[in-house]
This record gives sequence, C-alpha cells and structure tokens, in this order.
Amino acid sequence: MSFESAFQRNGDWGSGFVLCGDGHHDSGQAVYYSENMRRRQEGFPEFVRDLGERITGRSQIATDGFRAYIDAIELHFGADLYGCRIDFVSVVMLGHNPPTMLDAEEFSARSTAAIHRLLASLNESVEHLKASLPLRIALFVRFPDEAEENLWSAWIHIPERKKEIWIWFRCLITPPEPKELYPVECIAIGTVQTDASESCELCCSEDRWLILDGGRWLPFSGAYLAYLIGRASTFSEPAPDE
Repeated sequence: MSFESAFQRNGDWGSGFVLCGDGHHDSGQAVYYSENMRRRQEGFPEFVRDLGERITGRSQIATDGFRAYIDAIELHFGADLYGCRIDFVSVVMLGHNPPTMLDAEEFSARSTAAIHRLLASLNESVEHLKASLPLRIALFVRFPDEAEENLWSAWIHIPERKKEIWIWFRCLITPPEPKELYPVECIAIGTVQTDASESCELCCSEDRWLILDGGRWLPFSGAYLAYLIGRASTFSEPAPDE
C-alpha cells in the first residue's frame, strides 16, 4: 500500500491510521526514530514533518510540535534494523491533544522542578512564620525513595498544639486525570491534609502552585500557609504541660 492510498483511506483527523512504506518516501534513508528509545537517525525527523503536513494540512510544522499530536510511533523493521528499509510504520494520532503537550521526560523534569520550588517556598514561609507566631513550627521533608520515586512529602509540625499539616506531592510524566478537575497546564499535583477529615488538592499550573478550596483554585502562598497553620492551631487543644 502506498503512503498516498493509506492517507486517503485512514487519514481523517483524530483517528488511528496505519501507513505502510518501504523507507524511501521523501526522506529516503530514514532508519529509526523513537522517543522512548531516544535514538535519532538522519532523515526520519524530516519524514515525520512531511507526515504532519499531510495529516494536519499545515504547510509548516516542526518535528517537536508534531510530537504533540502523536500518541505512539511504532516502527517494524525487516531483518536488518540499521538498513535503509522500513517495512511498516504505525502511527496513532490523538486529535484532542494540544500542540504544547510535552514528552514524558521533559514533563517529568518540569514537574520535579515545580516541586523543588514549592519546597523552597515552604521553607522560606515557615522560617518567616516562626518569627511571627508564638508557636514552634518545624518543616520536615521526605524525598522520594526507590519504592516511590515520584512521591514527595512534607509536614509542618506544631508541637504546642500536637498538630501537623501534611503535604504530599506527586511528580507527573503526563497531565493528571480527570482533566476536568485540574487547571490547564497542570504539571504536578499534591494534597494538603490538616487533619484526618480535611484535605485540599494542590496543582502547579503555569509555574504557580494552586490549592482547591471551596471549589475554587487559589494561590498556595505563604499567606495561605499561615492561614492553614492558624486554623490548625485555633481548633485544637493545647498539649498538656510536661
């Protein structure tokens, strides 16, 4: 089957389709391209760009931009993996994905950086509150271990009140689900728990951390942290004298 006939048969936008070829269409020496394997051979990016123009109707489309529309690229080769022949190319499209969608590695890096920024901000806020409130406040951070490599946690301890505020963060490699719950461009999520029955969702969107409170996403700032600490302190009994 030619590339042209494959497009005519299965090329409608947003659906899955299959393209078959002999590796000599346009880019010729295209050998191997896979984001997961991180291998690049000269020729295949141009092949992907041409593919993007044919599918989307865009006259100019960057290879990295076209990646946003691809859910998976499968390449099935003949006997010689590094020969100049591609026996079969399978491309699965996601028509609903925005062009700005990042690949998993870059998404994870942005997600981790967002968590680092929030931990630094929490530490700064706690230091400020320690000087402002008549309470001893300590911040502890647990970094991911091998078993939970993408889960972080922090807790703020208020010994006089026998109170703790727990915060969990999760580093992501793709946008969180369900998409309706989180703001656009959410790259990291978390949970703030002030007691056994009360918790709020966190989200980092466009480099800002937000907290879901009363059905609204509000900035998760030092002022909001002070509010949480004040609320935790106000509604709890003082610890007995030792």
